[in-house]
Amino acid sequence: MIIGAKLGMIRKVVFLIVFTPIHTFVTILMVQRFFYNPSRNAGVMEAVCKIITFVFTLPVLFPYMLIDPDGERSARWFQGFLLFFNAFVWALLLLLLFYIVKRLRARRVKPG
Repeated sequence: MIIGAKLGMIRKVVFLIVFTPIHTFVTILMVQRFFYNPSRNAGVMEAVCKIITFVFTLPVLFPYMLIDPDGERSARWFQGFLLFFNAFVWALLLLLLFYIVKRLRARRVKPG
């Protein structure tokens, strides 16, 4: 039982290590394209992508971008930290969601 618990923890840590940089990279690309390039046409696909970008920047980056839109009020290291922190929050929320779904499935399949 202890080995299974350790493997579960290792999987979660690997998920955090893999997911966080990928989410950070995708968020940077999306923010650069849709928030700092206002000359794009307003087609349906562009609007959908802008909404997805908005969701990716929640819960940390979008409120920060409202406070400091040009990035001149805070240090660059802090801005980089917020990118990673936002991705880390997303990873933790996904792990929580996986845990909840797993618990709900275990209740459903209970023999009895």
